[in-house]
Amino acid sequence: MAIFIDQCKRLEAATEMGSAGGSVLSTLMAWLQFVFFLPAKLAMLIPDGNSALGRYFELDCSSGTHWGGALFSGVVWVALLVGVSFAWDGRASKAGKSER
Repeated sequence: MAIFIDQCKRLEAATEMGSAGGSVLSTLMAWLQFVFFLPAKLAMLIPDGNSALGRYFELDCSSGTHWGGALFSGVVWVALLVGVSFAWDGRASKAGKSER
């Protein structure tokens, strides 16, 4: 069963990792790697390899899973965590002011 079907099956691994029969640690590491690379894999769905943009940038099925994908995903995750942190801090300071 696949979460989302594309020609490269980038997101299909999410449901098949637990059924591989491997150890718990290898399955956990595979899930962590999948979640870390998820922003890059989702971004690669937009300019697919069959589109003009994908052919221009020479995208293939492994695009988004190497150092460029790791850099992109790291930036996205850091930006997301910083945004959540600022939102949480703003909510906490508003709650503190209203209690006074």
